Amino acid sequence: MRPKGKPRKVAHANRIRSFTACCGTHLFFEEAKDSETIDVTIASLDDPAPFAPQKTIWLEDKLPRVTIDRSLPSFPKSSEIS
Repeated sequence: MRPKGKPRKVAHANRIRSFTACCGTHLFFEEAKDSETIDVTIASLDDPAPFAPQKTIWLEDKLPRVTIDRSLPSFPKSSEIS
């Protein structure tokens, strides 16, 4: 399914969060308006199974109950290496 309309962008917690205009599904994060990369929310995909995690990001926002695979590279914020 392809969302209709342009994503709605909201600045929050020093990031830009994008949501579908039609239903509000969270699509991705950006560090800034001119970011060269985006971090896609896996749960927004119709079939996320083919996309196994290659890194863990936004660990600063991790809920305490979430278990992290320590064999993957991890970043406290975005996937961009600072």
